[in-house]
Amino acid sequence: MGKLLIDLNTFKVIKKTDVLKEEPYLWLFGLAIEAGAGSSNDPTRFIIKRPAAPGNLGGPYKKGESRTIADSVGRIDKDVQPIFGKLALGFIAMTWDHDNTPASAVQVAYGDAAKVLNDFIQARVSTLNTAPLTEAELVAIKRDIEAHIRERFKATVTLRQPGSLNQDDFVDLAFRFITPNPAVAQSENLDLRFVANSVEYQITGVFRYTP
Repeated sequence: MGKLLIDLNTFKVIKKTDVLKEEPYLWLFGLAIEAGAGSSNDPTRFIIKRPAAPGNLGGPYKKGESRTIADSVGRIDKDVQPIFGKLALGFIAMTWDHDNTPASAVQVAYGDAAKVLNDFIQARVSTLNTAPLTEAELVAIKRDIEAHIRERFKATVTLRQPGSLNQDDFVDLAFRFITPNPAVAQSENLDLRFVANSVEYQITGVFRYTP
């Protein structure tokens, strides 16, 4: 049995567009194709989820401000068991700028995204495909996730909540996906950049597999 560690530990707002403080939040999805996940009936069994609601990075940031990401939000520490002698491990991180989408809708949208990712992983498992993600696959994942999210966000706009018309802005996505030799350690120090228009965020941390 090995150990998967994803530790996104520091978040920084490098550039922002909001006149007042920026209100970023983070979505983290761990990905694990391993014996424990494969034997589960959970519809998101290949996805390791974390709290996703606005405010999970500690509230508004000034330009240039950095903070430590809470372990409950940015850290995944999981035992993993090879299946047929193989492992496929990784994560997808998405960053958002919070406007007026209700936190409850954001959380439901995160659940939708987890299901989209799980379906994608399940399709790969069904064809025994553990190769690295391709750029075309990443584009398709991003498109499918955004389509589900926008529908969730649009549904919050009512006469009683007209302010939610100003919906949260997706900033960017980063991912890592490895198929390690189960007997060999693998580690990467992370410096992830999330850029959209004139917004830029930075996340640092570590991504590691140890036998």
